[in-house]
Order: sequence, then C-alpha cells, then structure tokens
Amino acid sequence: MRPLAHSVVLSQQRCIWTGQALSKGSLNSGLSSVSQLWRNASDRAMLTQRRMVRTNWFLPAKQTSSNRWRSSQDPEFQSKIVLWTLLGMNTAVFLTWKYAEARRDSYGDWKLYMTMRENFLVSYQRLKDGKWWTMVTCAFSQSQPLHFLINMYVLYQFGPAVMGIIGTPQFVGLYLAAGTVGAACSALYNQFYLPYTRGPREGHGASGAILGAITLFAATHPHSTLSLYGLIPIRASFCVAGLVAYDAWQAYTGRTGVTDCAAHLGGAATGLLWWILRVRRGRVGRW
Repeated sequence: MRPLAHSVVLSQQRCIWTGQALSKGSLNSGLSSVSQLWRNASDRAMLTQRRMVRTNWFLPAKQTSSNRWRSSQDPEFQSKIVLWTLLGMNTAVFLTWKYAEARRDSYGDWKLYMTMRENFLVSYQRLKDGKWWTMVTCAFSQSQPLHFLINMYVLYQFGPAVMGIIGTPQFVGLYLAAGTVGAACSALYNQFYLPYTRGPREGHGASGAILGAITLFAATHPHSTLSLYGLIPIRASFCVAGLVAYDAWQAYTGRTGVTDCAAHLGGAATGLLWWILRVRRGRVGRW
C-alpha cells in the first residue's frame, strides 16, 4: 500500500507546486495507474493468502521424521518415555505373576509359576547355579498387589525429579545398578546371616532400585519436604536417614518380615555413592 499512498501524495504535491489543475488526460492516466497499483496489491495479498493456506502456518506442524527426532531429544519427552517404560515393564511382570498363580491354583499347572520363580527371584543358590540375570530381573518383579502399588507410586513420584537431576541415561543406569547391588546384598544376607534367625529365602522387588533414586534425591535436595505416607511432612534428608536406620535395625535383628531390608540398604548405598561420584562432581546428564 505504500506505493499507492506515495503516488497520491506526489500528485497532490505537483498540483500545489505548479499551481496547475490536472488535465483530463493526466487525470485518466493517474486513475489508471492507481487502479493498476491496487490490482497489484490485491494480487500480492491473494498470493500471500494462498501460501498461508497451503503451508498451514496457523496449525501445528505435522509430525515429520525430523520433527519426531527433535522431539525425542527433548529431556521432558525422554523422561516420560523412560518412566512409563519402567512402569510398563514392572506391570507386565506383575500381571504375569498373577496369571501364573491363577493357573497354578485353578488348573494345577505349575510350569509358568516355576519359570517365574527361576528367573525373577534372586537367591544365593541361583547365582551359584549361574543365573546371574536374576539380579537384574528381580528389580522388575513384584508378585503382591500392595508391594507392586507402593513401589510404582514411589517410582512415579520420584522418577521425574531424579531424571531432572542426572538425566534419563544416568537414571536408567542408577535404577539397574541400585537394583543389582540390592539383589546381591539380599542374596548374601539371606544365605549367610538370616539362616541364624529365620532360614534362607528368596528376594525380589524394585524397592532397592527405587530407594537408590530416593537417596540420590535426598542428597541433592536435603532440605526439600517429603510427605511420609502421604500425611506427615518431613525433610528429605531426615526421611531417608530414618528409613535407612529402620532397615539397618530390622536387618540386624532379623525381624524383617516380608521386607527385604538388605536390598533396601544396598540400593540406598548405591544411590549415595552415585551422588558422590557423579552429582557432587558435576558429572550429570549423559555418560
């Protein structure tokens, strides 16, 4: 629109400077030039509008392969993928346990149930027999509903926070490391210490891995407030210290009940060591 406005002003200025009235021919030529400028401006506007419609600039961009690749690099997107993958794996193992127990109780079919025991429960004897993978698989295994729900709730609450501290690759490493160390502590404790009080047993559960993540969070943010049992506000450092002290006392006295206190202690120790070696030294994010 600027050329049109300039032409009108220029014509007015010429009239004022010369003091002459516009002739009929000059008036017709001026009107035709103005009309041509107007058509050109309209054509450009229509072309711009068609381009805008074709590109859909006002709509969200389509998910092309490059856009999907860029979104996969977003830390929040990665943390959600990792979190829900871990939750899904634990849920799948739990449902398999329930299915195996149902077949055992309803049809007397022990095959699947024994397969689960041999591959998702850790013990010193299984490690001695060469089934080292049970130190990892047991960290995804819960067979009791309450045990499963509590562990998944805590993982859902603390997983994103810990991934925000160390990144998703290191969180996966911490989960596996804390779970493995906790499983090893459980196997050794149940074999060499617990027989003096209760007798050997097998262990499983994600508690060791999760307590490792909670310990790292408490070491990084010791003054943050946690909700104990969803009701009692308490500092993160006090909460974790209390849990570790309680597990240590239970393990020492052998009054562990169904709780695998040795796995908890092993996972907590791994989380603290991870914080010392990685977070405190600024080695966070990628490996």
